[in-house]
Order: sequence, then structure tokens, then C-alpha cells
Amino acid sequence: MENKHHSDRCDDRQTLHRLTIAGDTSQLANMRQWLVSTIRCRCEFAASERLISDVELALQEAVVNVMAHAWEAGVQRPINLALSCDRATLRLDISYQGIAFEESAVPPPILDGSSDHGFGLFIMKQLMDEVRHGQHQDGQCFIRLEKKLNEQLER
Repeated sequence: MENKHHSDRCDDRQTLHRLTIAGDTSQLANMRQWLVSTIRCRCEFAASERLISDVELALQEAVVNVMAHAWEAGVQRPINLALSCDRATLRLDISYQGIAFEESAVPPPILDGSSDHGFGLFIMKQLMDEVRHGQHQDGQCFIRLEKKLNEQLER
């Protein structure tokens, strides 16, 4: 599947920027590149390196979790990303067809060094101001990541 970029030029004044990637880890570098360039271009008023790094890691964790847990082994489906920002909030919406995430089924992470996985949700919640997930009535699953920008502007 070819990545579908929408609104990837700085002179395009849309407030919502979209990317569709194949549900394959080989697409993660392209996804990160899209995210970083879109934030730098569209959210330049809050595009600190720390904010970019935080959002980049949270998005990667969310998408890798979708790839690892939302489909049966060997199945890959498209993942739709939408980024919007204004002076108050940067929002990333991730949508996909598959098994909905059930936070209650995720045990708290073990932070004593004895485990090498199970940190995705914890990392997302540490880096972002809001992490929501669910499933729409049409079966489309979603994860929403939000970062408040007013605190970033004050730093």
C-alpha cells in the first residue's frame, strides 16, 4: 500500500492533515517524517523539539500497539492518521479496523527492569495530556492523543 499524504505542503492552509499508512512496521519511518514535518510546518508556534519528540514517541507507541494487537497474526490493514493543531491543542487521531483496545485488560507496567514490553500506554499517558480510545458504532476503532500547547508556549 502506498502512503497517501494530504496537505503536506506548507502553503496549504488546511487545519487538518491526514496520512494513511499500511499496517506494517516498515511504514513507521515515513509516519514519523510526516508527523515531524507537519508539526514544524503547521504548528510552528509550538514546535519545540521536546514537544515534537513527545508527540512522535506517543504516536509511534499507539501505532505499534495497533499493529501488534488489533489484528490477527499476519493481517495488515490501513491505519488512518489525522493531525490538527491550533494555539491551544495539538490533536492526533488514529483510526483503524480491528479489535478495539480494552484498557482494563492491560496490567500496569512493571517498572523494575524485569520486563521489556507493556509500556506503551504508560508512555503515551506520560507524554500526552489526554489519551482516549474506543470504537465507533460503525466498527472503526480510534485512539486520540492530545497535547495542550498553552503550557508549551509558557516554557
